[in-house]
Amino acid sequence: WLLAVPDLQVTFKNVVFKNYTDAVFDVGTDTNIVFGDGVHLEIAAAQTMQRGWIFSGSTEVFGHATQLTIEPLGSLFVLPGGYLTLHNLKIDGLKANNVRCSGDTATLAFKQCDLCLSHNFSFTSGSIEFFQEVRMTGTNRFTYESDATSVVAPCSRLFLDNTTFVYAPNTENRDLFMLFDKTSELYLDGSTLESTTTGLRLTTGTLIAENKNFLVNDGAVGLSEGFAFGNQEVNGDLNIIIKPGATLQLLSGVLDYQNMDTP
Repeated sequence: WLLAVPDLQVTFKNVVFKNYTDAVFDVGTDTNIVFGDGVHLEIAAAQTMQRGWIFSGSTEVFGHATQLTIEPLGSLFVLPGGYLTLHNLKIDGLKANNVRCSGDTATLAFKQCDLCLSHNFSFTSGSIEFFQEVRMTGTNRFTYESDATSVVAPCSRLFLDNTTFVYAPNTENRDLFMLFDKTSELYLDGSTLESTTTGLRLTTGTLIAENKNFLVNDGAVGLSEGFAFGNQEVNGDLNIIIKPGATLQLLSGVLDYQNMDTP
């Protein structure tokens, strides 16, 4: 149990917190607790966050398959240059911008996590790395607005379960969401992939569709504004798997098939 006084910032480094809950700190509203380089938080039981968690340097949170509920009081915030890895967590209550990076030098890494959207959510800066299987659920929108590059790692899958993934960076770059190689999968299960007229180009990895799925590209009229599968390079082909009975329907805009193999 730690007592902190107002107008202070307390930073921990190279510390392991076992069975962590917010109750271990008794802090005022003007006090910031920062989990710094080398900090490991281990969560042993489901809990609802009571405050914002601030991370700097290389830090990790281990969930051991438990649920961490963010709303209504919590948030996860990674400072510039920070790298936060979340292991084996079910993160509930994602909305607005309550999990975020400060600037494009910060990174969030999800390893074997479930991300539950309670409302529409926007990721506005920094990078995301998806490891193993990361499942995104909730009939809401996850909007990727960052100008930094995010990636589905090798031997990993981003699974969209009845949700909408919107690609809407502030810069005109079609390649900020990447599949690292053929073992990197974007799996659509009753979901929608949407892009602004910046367009979204998927290469190298594997796109899998199950049940009814949609592509939405409102306002696009030219190939450069639409979805592109592949990039006209042999090593850039996108492997596409449509499961039996599944559909992948373009509702609006443009889809440009640029694989070098035969459609």
